[in-house]
Amino acid sequence: MSPFMLKTLLCRWNVTTLAVLACLVLISVLHLQQMHYASYLAKPIWYQQQKWDINRTTFRSGEQCCQPVNNIFLLKTHKCASSTIQNIIMRYGDRRNLSFVLPKEGNYLGHPKLFSKTLLPVELVPAFGFNVLAHHTRFDASAIKEVMPPDTAFITILRDPAELFNSMYAYFGLQNYTGATLQQFANDPDRQSFLQSNRYEQRFGPNQMFFDLGYDASRMNESAITEAIERVDREFDLVLITEYFNESLVLLKNLFCWDSQDIMYFKHNKRKADDRISRDVRKRLLRYNSADARLYAHFKAKLQTLIDAFGRDRMQEEVANLRLWKRLIYAHCVERMGESKQPETRAYSKHVFSIVLRPDVQLSAATAAAVTSTTQTQPTSRRNGSPNDKKAMTMITSATTKTTTTTTTTTTTTTRTTTTSTQAEENRLCADMARAELPYTERLRAKQRFLARSAQML
Repeated sequence: MSPFMLKTLLCRWNVTTLAVLACLVLISVLHLQQMHYASYLAKPIWYQQQKWDINRTTFRSGEQCCQPVNNIFLLKTHKCASSTIQNIIMRYGDRRNLSFVLPKEGNYLGHPKLFSKTLLPVELVPAFGFNVLAHHTRFDASAIKEVMPPDTAFITILRDPAELFNSMYAYFGLQNYTGATLQQFANDPDRQSFLQSNRYEQRFGPNQMFFDLGYDASRMNESAITEAIERVDREFDLVLITEYFNESLVLLKNLFCWDSQDIMYFKHNKRKADDRISRDVRKRLLRYNSADARLYAHFKAKLQTLIDAFGRDRMQEEVANLRLWKRLIYAHCVERMGESKQPETRAYSKHVFSIVLRPDVQLSAATAAAVTSTTQTQPTSRRNGSPNDKKAMTMITSATTKTTTTTTTTTTTTTRTTTTSTQAEENRLCADMARAELPYTERLRAKQRFLARSAQML
């Protein structure tokens, strides 16, 4: 159509006709978007069909080659040190440009509802699928397998149920909800029945780990609980234990073929108040959380079996190395645990400590370095304890030297460039290890949108 004919046609149309046409175009666009979303929900994400199985994985030693695990599902249980594990996994995926299953806002994926593919915002879904799911959700194995690759490693973390309930009761202010202190609550069957029937925010109550795993223990008899524990044992490749946190990380590192730097951590969401419970209260809480107590006992025993297979002496040596590296990195990065003025490291709750970085660790520079750095998208197989282990050791050596000697000043441009690059890398490691869950999630969301748009343009 020529410009003259188009001009003539437009002159004949009145404003009403143009408005109707615009509405029809808008409705068509919205309909196409809805069809696209519906088709996305209807079709499975395509992945190469292979399954990683921890039961066929042996513990390695020496210079054996292995393939790093990049597809990971973490069931983030409440008040089990899961935020610390989540930070480790988010750092690992962030460094390698892996794709994350993320909520549209906040840090929950459906909880207290079970996980569903319909929870995923389409603008955060890359065409090539996902690598990591590590945010709060209620476990539904079949729904999660719809969006994750077949070779995904399923992990979670459990904690002593009495200590978990004590921590949860204080963190979420359940005293205000039940009208009783923890000691009073432990001795009051009526209040216990109330919380069992009316979970706080429909999420928090007795047998919290069972609830996060997708079960309602209050509706289950002993045999059903036994079957559920056996099912969890089949569905999860590795269950970490909070009371054996370092040992659990050593097993994870070895089974996942990760480097020592990958499992370095600062404690996140550590409570300011360390309220101890009496033996009597502990006994009553274990009875009140009996399903969780059985679940915890089963996987605590299984972890001990894995440690035996790994080797007690070898485990003791690796845990000692982990603690040394962690202590030195902490001294290099952290000024104190307290109230942080940096939004990136400020804890969500006033009841827990924030990580306050040293003044010479520039968070903005670290963030910029993270954005501009080029990282490998899918690492290839490597030998145990090689590339990042050496990088971490270099950093630790520099941290130790900083406290004992002054480095010799060099004048060459190459040395200055290397020093600047090393400093930026160290700052990034400090910042990523200290970054709180919500700010890190926002950062990953922005990155995920970019990855999703880039994939659509290919």
